[in-house]
Amino acid sequence: MTAAVPAYLDAMLAAHASGRAGRSIHLGYWPPTADPGAGDFAAAQARLDDVVIGAAALGDGLTVLDVACGLGGLLATLDARFRGMELTGVNHDPRQLDACHRVRPRPDTILRWVEADACRLPFADGSFDRVLCVEAMFHFRSRDAFLREAFRVLRPDGRLVVTDILLAPPADDAAARAVHADLLAAYGPWPEPWSSPGLLGAQFAAAGFADIAFSDLTAATLPSYRFLLPRGGDRSAPAGAEAHDPVAPHDLLGRSLAALHRLHADGNLLYGCASGRRPAAKTAAERLVRTAAALGAPMLHERSLRIAAAGVGGDRFLISLPLAAIPGDAADRVAAAWRDLGMPAECLAAAVQNLPAARHVHFGHEGGPGPARFKVYLEFAPTATAGPGLLHVAFKWDPAGVAPPAVTRYLLHPPADRAGILALLASLHDGGTAHQAYAPLAAVIDRALTRMPATAVQVLEVVEDGGRRSYDVNVSDAALQVGDVQDELEALGRGVAADAAAVTAALAARSGDRLGHVAGGVHRDGRSFVTIYHGAGPWPPAPARATAS
Repeated sequence: MTAAVPAYLDAMLAAHASGRAGRSIHLGYWPPTADPGAGDFAAAQARLDDVVIGAAALGDGLTVLDVACGLGGLLATLDARFRGMELTGVNHDPRQLDACHRVRPRPDTILRWVEADACRLPFADGSFDRVLCVEAMFHFRSRDAFLREAFRVLRPDGRLVVTDILLAPPADDAAARAVHADLLAAYGPWPEPWSSPGLLGAQFAAAGFADIAFSDLTAATLPSYRFLLPRGGDRSAPAGAEAHDPVAPHDLLGRSLAALHRLHADGNLLYGCASGRRPAAKTAAERLVRTAAALGAPMLHERSLRIAAAGVGGDRFLISLPLAAIPGDAADRVAAAWRDLGMPAECLAAAVQNLPAARHVHFGHEGGPGPARFKVYLEFAPTATAGPGLLHVAFKWDPAGVAPPAVTRYLLHPPADRAGILALLASLHDGGTAHQAYAPLAAVIDRALTRMPATAVQVLEVVEDGGRRSYDVNVSDAALQVGDVQDELEALGRGVAADAAAVTAALAARSGDRLGHVAGGVHRDGRSFVTIYHGAGPWPPAPARATAS
């Protein structure tokens, strides 16, 4: 979740504390054969839990993550129903986690509660058999970012199951703004209100999921408002005709819930259960990570986003290891790792020759668009020279053997003032300062210089076989987030003729990540590109604050 907590949770927490509501804070489910006026709301909420449990094919002994776990109701149900479970609940709101801590698990259950962001889960790759998220994904800053994180923390053949509220946008902009304002009043954050089953399915697929399924539960959840709203949500009923004690009071929450009811009843809101499976096949990226991790040294990682006319590619990362921390004969072990990854013979010979002078080794992966590539960088100590000195030499190859390998050298230029930095960058652009990407790049530099001295900005000249040149500017010391310079980065995307909507969405999904490098120039395909490096930190990510019940 984002830092903001929905206002409706105040009423939910109060209702739970007073005994008027249980641990579930989601809508109820009425199957087609059920009388929507019969039974109690808690039983209907339990039936929705059953829908999720069935879609997830849960059983004894599984490790399960419930993201945005609310007051712990779903995990309490799993604890009661299954044996030998390892259950973890994640929530951004410590008040809800306080309520979760009152769940008392059975002796054979491991139960943990973690305060964390749903879009930056503090767990290692492949930690869980199942990931669940009930009626919360619309609150997250990015569905795409959450789905990628859920995919990452799932084991091969693991499943993600979510229930989500999908809103169809009204016909005109004014109506859309009014609806969004109603929802934000008590249900915000709701940063991505407009969606559809088709769009959600595409987002699941883009994150890597297979066997994607969607069940429309709109009609089956509509009776919930009889129990949540005064007069059961029926405006025509007399004021004294309330059949149930409503959870929503006659205030801001009640008005917002009434707006949600109108959308639900009028067919402008879909409530669905979506699921997907992480394929069992090992990807090239997973192979690279396992190979680097087997060297046994502490690892750092950084992700990157490549923007070009051909597409926006985010399946890219770099893992870094200090050679001095690799146990045993580091040179032999690293060379063996390169051979295991299929490094071409000509690259391997050059890499082994340069290895004794290196301080760090980096393992990288570039996903699409285009063929995947493995990368190995050797990093050397910076040298104090009057001209550019060699900082990195990189070897890049296609593990499938389709694209030819490439060798790239990264030359670090001496420190300079603002004018010197901009002059150097102009010289690395075809067309100099007239190039469309130059002005927004200069604007990024100027934003960075408000937080760091010019002499701390590292400017690298990147030279690849065949004479292709590009640039790489390191501004990580400015501690800017991607969102701080999103306008400038979007302008960089326009400068390389990338799809504007795709660039905006990709940057928004990474807005909270620390900005590291900005690179660009002419790619191997002859087209201009820009690459944003972001989110540097330990690998795997360090756990957030977590306690066990």
